[in-house]
Amino acid sequence: MTARISTSRAPTTSGRTPSDSVVDAEWPHDVLLSDVVSVIRAFRPQVVISLFSDSLDVDATHRVAGRLAREAYALAGD
Repeated sequence: MTARISTSRAPTTSGRTPSDSVVDAEWPHDVLLSDVVSVIRAFRPQVVISLFSDSLDVDATHRVAGRLAREAYALAGD
């Protein structure tokens, strides 16, 4: 089973974003984190896989998305 989250809350960025602070300023972290936690709690998956990590080799939007997935996983168990 796959769940998709609407990305309408996260503004799209054009081109490569090298700085996490730019993404953090534009993306509503708490709202997005709440959305991801809600999906994890609703579907109760046995495994959560994020396609993105916080490696400096990837775009900042990908790093932040990976971080959100990790944070949501930790919070969803509360």
